[in-house]
Amino acid sequence: MKNFVSALAATLSATVIMYLMRELEIAQYADVPDPIAYVLSSGSTLVAVEQGLAPINSIIVFFPIWIAMGAVMGPLSKPGWNTVRSTIWLGTILGILSISSILYVTPVFWYLPERNLQLFTIFASSILLAQVTLITALPSALVIERLRLQSEPPIPDTVETVCACGAVYKSKPLICSACGRPLNTSPVDETTGHA
Repeated sequence: MKNFVSALAATLSATVIMYLMRELEIAQYADVPDPIAYVLSSGSTLVAVEQGLAPINSIIVFFPIWIAMGAVMGPLSKPGWNTVRSTIWLGTILGILSISSILYVTPVFWYLPERNLQLFTIFASSILLAQVTLITALPSALVIERLRLQSEPPIPDTVETVCACGAVYKSKPLICSACGRPLNTSPVDETTGHA
């Protein structure tokens, strides 16, 4: 679930970046509400660049967007294979958005004889292209993991509880097994006898 959420966050961040860069065209989505049209357009545009359906100079424009998507996805996933699974989810989401866009713009696509090959090509290329995000996703995931490990309190060297009866425990039990006396881990006030 965490992998899917990180891929979804990366997709939405790419949509926002592309909207701010004015790279999205939503004229073909006249009946669709604007936010959905922008998401459909971003998914199909990012996949179309890799398939050679967009001009070559647009690759220069969209490469930083893929890098930014990795920077968004990395902190939301654990380093290693978890990050790779997030990129696979990202490719799947972009493939679904691309196919949804194609079906909305040209509904006849579903009845074409070469439909299955094109569906496979779209999904395979979007999943492979999503691996570009690993350039920034893995390092950012590693940095966040290191920071998280540094902020955790250190493991104590020894844990020891001593009861008034003399029993010694290598843990923090609530009740002494030797005498049945409750063992408080909080300090006891000597005057009242309460914690």
